[in-house]
Amino acid sequence: MAVSHQESTDTTLNALLDALQTQGYRLVVARDFDPTAAWDKADVDAILILENSTPTSAFVEWQARVVRPLVVLLAADDASEPLETAADFVYNLQQPYLTKQLSRLLSKHRQHLAAETKAHLYDAQRDQQKQLNNEVELLKNAIVRNVSHELKTPLLQLKAAIALISDTVNTIPESDKKLVTYAENATARLELIIQNITLLGNSLDVAPSPIILRDVVEHVKRTMRRIWERKNDIDRIELQTQPALPPVYADKQGLSTVLQLLIDNALKFSDGKVLVTAHQQGSHIVIEVRDTGIGISSEKIHHIFDMFYQVDSSSTRRYGGMGIGLSIVKLILDRHQSEITVNSEEGKGSVFSFTMPLFDIKTNGSTKPDHSTEPAER
Repeated sequence: MAVSHQESTDTTLNALLDALQTQGYRLVVARDFDPTAAWDKADVDAILILENSTPTSAFVEWQARVVRPLVVLLAADDASEPLETAADFVYNLQQPYLTKQLSRLLSKHRQHLAAETKAHLYDAQRDQQKQLNNEVELLKNAIVRNVSHELKTPLLQLKAAIALISDTVNTIPESDKKLVTYAENATARLELIIQNITLLGNSLDVAPSPIILRDVVEHVKRTMRRIWERKNDIDRIELQTQPALPPVYADKQGLSTVLQLLIDNALKFSDGKVLVTAHQQGSHIVIEVRDTGIGISSEKIHHIFDMFYQVDSSSTRRYGGMGIGLSIVKLILDRHQSEITVNSEEGKGSVFSFTMPLFDIKTNGSTKPDHSTEPAER
């Protein structure tokens, strides 16, 4: 009795299915595929389409998915126009070593799915971590701003009370005069600490705009004149700039904070003039704050931007401060994509320098190329 073509095809197909399922692969034949069934794409390794089958719209949905079973067309010997548009791969059902070829194909596909699943998991974890980081950043910013705001009012009241007592210092006993001096010094140090917190809170957001550097320096001098510990040092600040220096493109509050902290640092560690200079270099303005103070040793200069770092163990007692001013400077300049450099020699002073891009009136922004879409180098 002659075996029909259909019977031969079924026999070959069944043998193929048995061999692959024995190896642990999960397969479904298109003629048995029910598009209305709730198929789990993770439960099927491949859908086999016979050459004489008619693909349904369900296959279009399968092919549109990122993670899905393979769709394999098994064509007969006499297949004239295989349904290639519905399949990922096309094989002749009668070709030699078909089982081995499909086994390797399915193995590679499983490895691909495993890698893709892991990538999706990493993406989900990254997005979750990014959201957590954003929430922590918002909370940190809120704490910094609220602490600064809540400390300003009692500090103002304290300064007013001490100022009233100080006005009557000639009428109080000598022993009490020392207490007034201690209170004034302690309040001045507390004011600087709160000032640093305020400067940090005001500089967390960067909104660049065209800025005249001389105006920023004058604003810094007015601000520092209101600080007890610096009110008598303002005359030591000297500004030297090129004539008709063009505006820079920076955040006004951030740049003011950077200059105020650098100038304050120079005044604190020196007794002479503090020179602020600015000159144009290509598409940028180079800004320097120079002093002739105690200087910094070469082995310590790389640590001065670390939070709470002090050049020597006695500097807190001798010069005051908490060692956070320069770390705030670096934080703000990092947000401006500007790097600060330091040249210093013990006993001769220090020079802190950084750059700011020029304002380009044609583009209404920075002349500096936009690298926002490029990966950061640091």
